Amino acid sequence: MKNIVLIGFMGSGKTSMGRFLSRELDYDFFDTDKEMEAATGLKVNQIVKKYGKIRFASEEKLIVKKLSAMENTVIATGGSFIDNEENIHTLKGCSTFVFLDVDDDIIIERLRRRKMRPFEEKGSLKELVPKIYGSRRPVYEKYADITVNTTDLTMEETAKEIMERLH
Repeated sequence: MKNIVLIGFMGSGKTSMGRFLSRELDYDFFDTDKEMEAATGLKVNQIVKKYGKIRFASEEKLIVKKLSAMENTVIATGGSFIDNEENIHTLKGCSTFVFLDVDDDIIIERLRRRKMRPFEEKGSLKELVPKIYGSRRPVYEKYADITVNTTDLTMEETAKEIMERLH
């Protein structure tokens, strides 16, 4: 069976949905960011700060290659995964891509609750989320085999919709 790759902006629920969906389907679950952190001993933002975006991309590429050899796996990708076409193509042949779309206000609310605040040095979440997510949304849509707007759905409803659309 193909893997399920969850794509979407940070705060869209990829990790939470990935864990939930993997239990429902009795699949393995991997989060590319958590796999990178385990491999390097550093948080994702620390990898970028300490070694730069090139090293981050290299680490992500290694994780994606490893995951592409698996079956019956749900994979939650990092928010910037979609920026690397090589990673997309590595997983596209063995996976169904599910875009978890969610309204900007929900993402802003979720990001405010996190300890790590992305974009703080560049401006407010209210300004930057619509701008950055707006520019990425068409790319997520381009590669998605299935798109689910989760704004008004529970985890159970989202999982049910994904499973129905997979079959």
